[in-house]
Amino acid sequence: TVSTASAEPASGTEASLADFSIEQLMDIPVVSVSRKTERATEVAAAMHVITSEEIRRSGATCLPEALRLAPGVQVERTNTDLWTVSIRGFTDYTTNKLLVLVDGRSVYNPVFSGTDWALQDIPLEDIERIEVLRGPSGAIWGANAVNGVINIITRNAKDTQGGMASIGVGTSDRLVSGVRYGMVAGKNTYVRTYARVAGRDALDPGTKPSDIEWAEPGDNSHAGRTGSRADSYPNADNVLSFQGSFYRQRVDQAFTMPTLDAPYVTRVEDVAIAEDAYLLGRWEHTIGPDSTISLQTWFDHCATDRLSVNACADTADMELVHTFKPHMDHELTWGVGARGTWFDFDNSFQMSTSDPDATQTIYSLFAQDEWRLMEDRLRLVLGARLEDNSHAEREMLQPNARVSYALSEKRMVWGAVSRAAHIPSLIERDLEYRRTAIEVEPGLPLYPMGVADGAFDAETLTAYEVGFRTEVRRSIWLDLCGFVNEYDNILSISSGEPVLTDMPSMYLDAPMVVANDISGQSHGFETQIEWQAAQTMRFSLAYTLAEYDFQEDAPTAGGQSPSYYEGNSPRHQVTLHCAFDLPRNVSLDVMPRYVGAIPEFDYDAYSTLDARLGWRARPNLEVSLTGTNLVDSRHSEGSTFESKRAAFFKVNWTF
Repeated sequence: TVSTASAEPASGTEASLADFSIEQLMDIPVVSVSRKTERATEVAAAMHVITSEEIRRSGATCLPEALRLAPGVQVERTNTDLWTVSIRGFTDYTTNKLLVLVDGRSVYNPVFSGTDWALQDIPLEDIERIEVLRGPSGAIWGANAVNGVINIITRNAKDTQGGMASIGVGTSDRLVSGVRYGMVAGKNTYVRTYARVAGRDALDPGTKPSDIEWAEPGDNSHAGRTGSRADSYPNADNVLSFQGSFYRQRVDQAFTMPTLDAPYVTRVEDVAIAEDAYLLGRWEHTIGPDSTISLQTWFDHCATDRLSVNACADTADMELVHTFKPHMDHELTWGVGARGTWFDFDNSFQMSTSDPDATQTIYSLFAQDEWRLMEDRLRLVLGARLEDNSHAEREMLQPNARVSYALSEKRMVWGAVSRAAHIPSLIERDLEYRRTAIEVEPGLPLYPMGVADGAFDAETLTAYEVGFRTEVRRSIWLDLCGFVNEYDNILSISSGEPVLTDMPSMYLDAPMVVANDISGQSHGFETQIEWQAAQTMRFSLAYTLAEYDFQEDAPTAGGQSPSYYEGNSPRHQVTLHCAFDLPRNVSLDVMPRYVGAIPEFDYDAYSTLDARLGWRARPNLEVSLTGTNLVDSRHSEGSTFESKRAAFFKVNWTF
């Protein structure tokens, strides 16, 4: 079950650094590793938890900014509302090897693959914690949990009683504001309703050329979300939870696209629209002291009209999970699930699919058994998930084995061997995509055309991980993890012979065919040190090193080549979070970071610093000022556009 318990204060109060020790924060309950509640320090996985207090003190205005707090997570802002978030490589817009969940609901985009972070504009004040799992977790969460899982867990409605209003204005994020009200709706039933709006400026154009040109900075992006959540406790053995939300975004856009008429490329200026709505219900039942069962179902409607692409996906999902102890030393978790997605794709000359009304079905069965031996010092976990996915050529078995050994009460080593798979999305499996045009001779254009003709199959990963976690001294925690990832059947592009077409006019298509002709390996390590130097002073330092080596299994061409995968992610990344509680209810957070170069796109390494100064004027009123990119005036984070120095002022009032 997806528990929301943590070491966080109730809504309407804010913690100071002295309220919780390092030991308490490291022992926050987590659920993402095994689908059951366990202490963060005991999991045999590379796990990090971002608490709601850390999110507040970071000054983040959206989810991707908050994810910079996690070690080993690469975050790039590529334009106004476009973000790239990845773990252990494969950093591009889709990032199709990272699974993102919100309260256990997958927000993976079945049309384009990956996560559209613009659609995940969740009120940060409502987030309980974010669990970041680095490494594969296909045995528990299924397809696309290849390099990691990010599970965003929101607050229980019982913990958000009363009112909250916030307003923030800035030089880049022009307006980010929200309201929330929680109340008792009946006996042991609690409800909250919220609304949020955001308006953001475009990034500055960089010096490198691009075939996608966005509107000039100004009124570029407007977004709004509204939703509700209800939690009910009819008796001691049952918990019911319901939630739903609607989101709409408008973005001024300008881009070039190919046409059949000379000069065969035209510039388009219009408004992009994105919408998302979902409903979720969950029932949790305690059968006995060592047995629980949960049933969750959700429906999601996602539609986008952007960059000449008009697509819609409706998804319905249901999953049953049961945890029990068949023996005092064994704890078994198993579950079954079913998911259906119905697509509606508007074909055009620029982008088309042979089946615009396709349907995708997924049926799954998983089980995981945990043995606790040697007086609970040795733990062995074996599990596997079997999925039947209509977008894969065969059933996918994703096994997992983990072992941990407690050297002492606060020191442990662990290891894991896992297998996970990425299943093709709609456009990875069936698509013709023309991005630009070249006039090879007068009156005869040639269109480089990406072609996914159904031959692309699942990409697979076999991962080997080892870790060490210890309390160095009472106020210092150290977490180390090393990994070796072996990838097979990775997406490649090969060139085909140009094809001459004479209807409705004469032109050439130069096909670039999607296949599975790349394999390779990545390896590296991640380390984090947490140090509470004093009751009013805490530091968190993280360093990540990753190396990539890929090769062709057949000749490739175009964008997806071995060098692309070797060079689209930084080798080095360093983050530091310095938190201080100052006199007179003032808090200061300083967050420098270093991100290595991205050689595939010729983007330089950069160092920058964010800082937030907060003042709690009253117990229920806080004023804060956040500065971002304070070291350099601008830098690129993975696109031709550049992030610039910015300031953001916020007032938060609870009542």
